[in-house]
Amino acid sequence: MMNFFRGRLIGEGDRVTLETGTARFVLPKSLVSEVSGAVREIDLGVRPQHAALTAGRPEGALPVTVYAVERLGKENVVVVEDEARNAFRALTLPSDKMAIGDRALLSADVSKAFVFPHLTDRVRD
Repeated sequence: MMNFFRGRLIGEGDRVTLETGTARFVLPKSLVSEVSGAVREIDLGVRPQHAALTAGRPEGALPVTVYAVERLGKENVVVVEDEARNAFRALTLPSDKMAIGDRALLSADVSKAFVFPHLTDRVRD
């Protein structure tokens, strides 16, 4: 299951960031070039294997709480929630001892992310 971060694109000099309200991701130019100039809100898709949980404070990391840990042998699937109770998944090594209720910071390798324009107009029946 892919993680989705909805946010607003902000131009800052020669870089573009995605502001979600609680996290900030600096986007590579290759990813930004996929977005039309008129689109200002996007959904950033990040696969669990490209998400990381850390105790440090990487730039733009999202504060989260561990909700569940699925120990699968060769890897763990850690389900976390942010303050708004949005759920995200990250894969960790079996040696990582995350437990329900632990606090961590969620970051993402945005060079491997996918961009989806946020469609505010919905098709109605």
